[in-house]
Amino acid sequence: MVTFRRYSPLSGDFERMRLFLQENCGSHGEKGRYPEFWEYAQVLPWYDYASSWRNGIWEEDGRIVAAAWFEDAPGTARLTTDAQHAGLFETVLNYAEEWLCSVGADGKKKLDIELPLPQDKARKEVLLSRGYRPDGAENWNLYDLTQPIPEPHFPDGFVLKRLAEIPESDFAALNTAIQQGFDHEGEAGPESLLMTQTAPHARPDLTRCVVAPNGDYACFAGLWYNDVLKCGYLEPLCTRPAYRGMGLARSVLYTQMREIRAMGGLTFTGGDQPFYLSAGYQPHHTYAHFCKEY
Repeated sequence: MVTFRRYSPLSGDFERMRLFLQENCGSHGEKGRYPEFWEYAQVLPWYDYASSWRNGIWEEDGRIVAAAWFEDAPGTARLTTDAQHAGLFETVLNYAEEWLCSVGADGKKKLDIELPLPQDKARKEVLLSRGYRPDGAENWNLYDLTQPIPEPHFPDGFVLKRLAEIPESDFAALNTAIQQGFDHEGEAGPESLLMTQTAPHARPDLTRCVVAPNGDYACFAGLWYNDVLKCGYLEPLCTRPAYRGMGLARSVLYTQMREIRAMGGLTFTGGDQPFYLSAGYQPHHTYAHFCKEY
């Protein structure tokens, strides 16, 4: 018998949800988001912990078989079921429409549902029949680590370091560099990096940053490794504006790819930008969004 309950972060549900996503995301994330996606979102300062109870879990014999969950805040929902309980999709969708929507100033509810395509064509038809409309998509690119990986080359004087080698006293400077790497202005404190490292599966030994000859932090590449899916999960990657065009990000990636391959890894994730395709990634599938106001 399938039973429902709300997500409880203090009861061990975090690891149980992580395992559920790992078992049902597919070997390349083609059935849903990787568990690292779930974990990383929860160690960002803007994650809405106060709303985590809104996430829903369906269980059978003590095992999670379906879930409705948000990334960082209600408004965008991921609906995951295992293969044996695919028929629960509309039940899970009904729950998401009630509890995982955002509410505008005009009182209207809005919900964005993400689906991996082309695998979820049937669910796409359900959403369209219920008034959802396409609202953008993200192409998911992967690097096949069984293929040749180019040799990394760093300019003279630039030093590659592991995050584990960086003292916490430098985290504010490094976090400012990361913020600027995403074209945000101003100074940043150390909080985001410190919080990220509290993640149960954080890998500061795999995360890398490039230090310029003048001591600036020039490039940053966060990395997680899933030894079950044999996947290196990149999150985030950025280069400070003053140091772009020097091949730093590409060389950091190739360094990390070689390390993950040596650990038995088979794939390495990347973003939707043309940069990744130019670095040798290949498109694998699409995360499409469908939005409804009601």
